[in-house]
Amino acid sequence: MVFISFTLTTIAVLFAPLLPPAPLLEGAQPVSLEARTFILACYAAFGLSYALSASGAPARRAAARAYNCGGSGPVLVVRPAYLLLLVGWSAIGAAVSILQIHTSVGFATYASMLDVGGRMAEDARGATVGLEGSIGGLPGWIKMWNQNCTASLLIVLNLVMARRKLPQRWGPLCVGLLISLFIVRNFLYLDRLSLLVLVPPIAEVWRHGRKRTRRWILAGAGAVLILAQVQSLRRGYGFGALEFLVLYVQSGAINLTLMIDSLEGGHTYGLVTVLSPIYFAAKAFGVRLYDTSPHFLWVWNHAQDAYGTLFQDFGWFAPCTFLPFGFLARWADLGSARTRGSSLKGAATRERVKLLLGYAALSMMFVPAYQGPEFYLTLAAVLAATSAEYRRPRLCFLPLPAARASKPGRPAPRPRWSYPTGQPLTP
Repeated sequence: MVFISFTLTTIAVLFAPLLPPAPLLEGAQPVSLEARTFILACYAAFGLSYALSASGAPARRAAARAYNCGGSGPVLVVRPAYLLLLVGWSAIGAAVSILQIHTSVGFATYASMLDVGGRMAEDARGATVGLEGSIGGLPGWIKMWNQNCTASLLIVLNLVMARRKLPQRWGPLCVGLLISLFIVRNFLYLDRLSLLVLVPPIAEVWRHGRKRTRRWILAGAGAVLILAQVQSLRRGYGFGALEFLVLYVQSGAINLTLMIDSLEGGHTYGLVTVLSPIYFAAKAFGVRLYDTSPHFLWVWNHAQDAYGTLFQDFGWFAPCTFLPFGFLARWADLGSARTRGSSLKGAATRERVKLLLGYAALSMMFVPAYQGPEFYLTLAAVLAATSAEYRRPRLCFLPLPAARASKPGRPAPRPRWSYPTGQPLTP
């Protein structure tokens, strides 16, 4: 999942500049050979570490085996109180989104700015979502909770992937409320990046789901595409989702070319990318670790994709940062070759981390999701909330390999059980 997501991102960034330029990028500088070399070096470092981490015993998809046990064993129903708690958590996120607009420019002014569209719509988002606490906005530690809507929906999708069954009475109601709050938050923010977080779990559920589940997933994928199209048209440029996709990818490659040629003021050593939570934490105490104003040339939008931000952080040493990312991606994608005991307990963790890493890899062609503390808060919320539900016992038999079981003179091997119990089942 993570490897495929990052490969798709690299292909898009390399080949999108070969398409006719987007309307807002006509006459811009073409992508240089140095920029293409930098992108290929980053992908080569990622692929090398991904391949090296696979050495040794042949890896199995332990996470997929732990999550999809062929339907054997008892099926657990998610507790209604658990779902109601998720609804309350998501409602806090929607309330923070509404409070941001109300305390900054007000709903009437915000709606009028959105109606104008174009650059005015971008200014409306900057005057609400991007407004700093020191000049009238909400403090950063409050604003980051608006991602509760996304985290709650991800938690439910993780439970569905783990073959948890939703209660008949409360399940449809709570899921409907979670989806509604997610849509409200996205419509208020004109946000499309949070829609991207649903792509990896939708792909995984489609891959491992049954026929009935795939129908629902197909409907969900269609709804995501419709929302992305509507949000793009509301920006006021007259572009749909596909046109904005080309615009973002092409501008990112062009801005990388301009940054390589014009960056001034030195590098920021991770504070723009993976160490950005440190910057935001220091900013909350009034400490500015670096000047956020752009010290480089840019077209259309100074916001950079992953390659531009990494070059701003580390320069030509940025491909080295993809080495640990490749190891982490391999760990999340395939896990360990062992499927007993603690390895099975870690399989569920790998699966949950894999979904968010796939989202982070896809977001690299736009504005990287890991640039803000919201990404890490979402990751922590998903891990904590799903772990609380997975502690409930569920036994699931994983069949033994036929070759090993058929050897004469060998004692019968111990049965293998999936996360979370690790306890043998009485025959």
